[in-house]
Amino acid sequence: MTRDEYIFKNAPQIAEQRIRAARVLQAKEAERRWKRALAEIKGWGIRSMHGL
Repeated sequence: MTRDEYIFKNAPQIAEQRIRAARVLQAKEAERRWKRALAEIKGWGIRSMHGL
């Protein structure tokens, strides 16, 4: 079985794995952005409370 045949035969699983991996990466990135945004909001809240 050549590489192309293997890819063709396993395309659904390969595609699914890549989609899943991409989703995981996107979820991690979104979570990181969300935490950063929350930290910034909290930071601004603290600054405004101190009157800076």
